[in-house]
Formats: sequence, structure tokens, C-alpha cells
Amino acid sequence: MTEYTIEGVPFWFVTSNELGKILTRSTRTLREWEQKGILPKPSVTFPMKTGLGNFNRKLYTEDQAKLLVQWMDMFRIGKATPVRQSWKDWLHNEWDALEKKFRLKIKQGDSNEKPITLAQKPDSSG
Repeated sequence: MTEYTIEGVPFWFVTSNELGKILTRSTRTLREWEQKGILPKPSVTFPMKTGLGNFNRKLYTEDQAKLLVQWMDMFRIGKATPVRQSWKDWLHNEWDALEKKFRLKIKQGDSNEKPITLAQKPDSSG
């Protein structure tokens, strides 16, 4: 987890690489899920330039990472599990609530966040 300051408010974020490790999924899978509309957009993205080219750095809040772990456990999302629309809808509704909470913290100017360690999700695909 990495601390970033947004509008003067410190927050702890998980990068897409870290999120992939937590969920035992590749960043490619996360990109595919985002393109298919399964994974909602992260709260924060910003452009980066590296020697390998330009890309958008994606940052997920700690609460969003926890929600994804919960979602995968609740619906038993394995590596070959097709994602049902109702599962996707549940995730997006919960995600929207977290996004509102995140934006409110920025507006209020206080995150009150302390980093915690998210355990890596065990592989449930068998």
C-alpha cells in the first residue's frame, strides 16, 4: 500500500499490481474485467510516463480492495468462473457507495485512515 495525498488529504491506496496479488489475478485480468464492465473504475487514475511508454496509474482505496476480496469470496469467483450480471450489479452498487464515502472524505478534508495489511486472497479455483 502506498500513501498519496489528494487535495491535502492523505489516503492509502493499492496499485493495480498489488490488487492483482491480493486477488491472485494478473493485472491483465483486472484490465479485462474493467474493459468488460465487471470491475468498476478505480477512484484515482493519473497519467505516468516511463521508459516503456505512457500509461495510467490506477489506485484503489483500501475499502475497494476489501470489497473485491469480499465479492470474490461471496460469489466464489474462481479463475474460470463466468461473472453473472447480478454479481456485477452487486459489486457496482457497493462500489458506488464506497466512492461516495471516499469523495466525502476528500471534501471534509480528513481521511482518518491508517494502513492495514490486506491478506493475500487464497486461490479458490482448486
